[in-house]
Amino acid sequence: MRSVWGHSSRIWRAIAAIVIVGALVGALLFLEHSARKAEAQQAYNLSSLTWKLSETLFESQRLQMAMLEYKDDPTSLDGLVLATEILWSRLGVIGDNAAIQHDGLSEIVAAYYDFMSRHETEIYEQTKIARDKIDEMIAELDVLSAALRKLWIGDFLHQHRVIIRAAVYDTSHDQELQKKLIVVCILILVSYLIGECLNAFQVASKERSLREQATSASAAKSAFIANVSHEIRTPLNGVIGMAQELSETSLNAEQKDQVDIILSSGELLLSTINDVLDLSKVESTEVTLEPRIFDPVKQLKQTVSLHKANARAKGLVLDFKIRGDFPSRASGDPMRLSQVINNLLSNAIKFTDKGLVYIQATCEEVTGSDNFKLTVEVADTGPGIATASLRHVFQPFFQVDSTTTRKNSGTGLGLTISKTICRAMGGDLSVQSKIGVGSTFTADFFLSVAAEKCDELAVSLSQPDASLHADVLEQTVTTNRVKDLDDPAQKKNLRILLVDDSSTNRKIAKMFIEPRCSQISEAATGAQAVAAAASESFDVILMDIQMPEMDGIEATARIREHEKRKNRSPVPIFALTANVMTHQVKSYLDQGMNQVVAKPIRKVELLALLESFPTQ
Repeated sequence: MRSVWGHSSRIWRAIAAIVIVGALVGALLFLEHSARKAEAQQAYNLSSLTWKLSETLFESQRLQMAMLEYKDDPTSLDGLVLATEILWSRLGVIGDNAAIQHDGLSEIVAAYYDFMSRHETEIYEQTKIARDKIDEMIAELDVLSAALRKLWIGDFLHQHRVIIRAAVYDTSHDQELQKKLIVVCILILVSYLIGECLNAFQVASKERSLREQATSASAAKSAFIANVSHEIRTPLNGVIGMAQELSETSLNAEQKDQVDIILSSGELLLSTINDVLDLSKVESTEVTLEPRIFDPVKQLKQTVSLHKANARAKGLVLDFKIRGDFPSRASGDPMRLSQVINNLLSNAIKFTDKGLVYIQATCEEVTGSDNFKLTVEVADTGPGIATASLRHVFQPFFQVDSTTTRKNSGTGLGLTISKTICRAMGGDLSVQSKIGVGSTFTADFFLSVAAEKCDELAVSLSQPDASLHADVLEQTVTTNRVKDLDDPAQKKNLRILLVDDSSTNRKIAKMFIEPRCSQISEAATGAQAVAAAASESFDVILMDIQMPEMDGIEATARIREHEKRKNRSPVPIFALTANVMTHQVKSYLDQGMNQVVAKPIRKVELLALLESFPTQ
């Protein structure tokens, strides 16, 4: 039963219905044809042959006209050749069978064939025909045309009485048979349509079930991605947060450099996580940039320094050269820049067993603008990439060595994301490689030169993640202002409620804001936050989302309800969360939260946010 009503059975039923109806129609035509008397068939044959003769006579006269035109203008035989070809085809349509049925027609057709055979060499193969030869052919063709015209008028058109008798033939019996067959055809088609309706209902039910399964799978995937993002961002918040606090303590030059590497590595890891987890971004090849003002040379050196230890461990030479006059301040996305370079360097070191990895950064001015082109070349002495594989290296999930015994692992997304980032920054990513020699990847970026006197630094309240909702706000603070944010002399009497189930997260946030805020209350659950907000007044509530007993969204909704009942002014509530997928951020804002800050939290951003709100 399943095979009968399966997906392919619909096609077979349609074919069966068409075959049955076609067979009935064929039977109808056959019976009607058998019922016709010999006179009807004779009338048809006569009418057909009469038409063929008229067409042949017309083409014969056209050939005469073509000869006359050639006689007047003998520059080209094209018209004459075309008219000859058409007359040949008309004689072929008449055919020997038709000629046999009429002796006079048989003789004329034979005469035409003889004429065409005798003169085809002159028409097809010569470039020019003499005028006297043209006159001879015209005269001969005129005789043939006259004979054919006489036969057509005298022997065929005058026999119209046979055709008239065929037209008035009694077809009542055939009509009755047609009606019966039409009824049968209608019954067959109705049965087919009923079967199709039943099948369509079953298909619709199956599609609805599959759609529900797909929706469930999509929801499960989104939940999985959100959970993974939360579980990775939460410990990263501790790593980066403590590294930020450590960087502000008394450190020697070497220690400060080590802390900077921890911070850079944490930021890079976070940026990479954002790319890998946001599957829709990979599939659509869209990357959101977060422009900032930065020192390009410093950014390049710091990025390359992350790979010195790995290169040294493999006995490789990591040679870094900077060529060109780089500006001291540039506007662009330093994280995306570092992400591409890190990916290229990681691949080069990973796939190179001996020799060196060479990286060169070149600056080139763009005429007529404040932009400049940054070109980064990463070359290695690895095994190289086969020519057949070069066109696939930037495709998602592609592995040059896809066997289970390969030495190096990876997702196959790095180069895909890197190429997308380069194109988003106005450039591109290309590769040249030779087996046994090595590979060279060339990444181009277009950046803007930032004015030396520009003190403003764009700081986002969220991490650079394309999945964040557009309503996640941004704050602009000056460089001097950032330096003053954690100055104890500028301490602000803010009353803050800090809500987070993780003691580590609360400790880090408290370390960030304590120098600027004198009153900080803590809550470990949403229920505790609701109770605290009802009994005390706060200037700002920093609310985590994922908590036991009551999450941050429900806690926010209850706080807003309590404010309405008591006619109190809404207290600003900022979500400090690792759950920052698009649909999640939208739900936070819809429930009454004012802004969203993604974990890991940057100290300067959090302080700038608090600075923008006065005490109540």
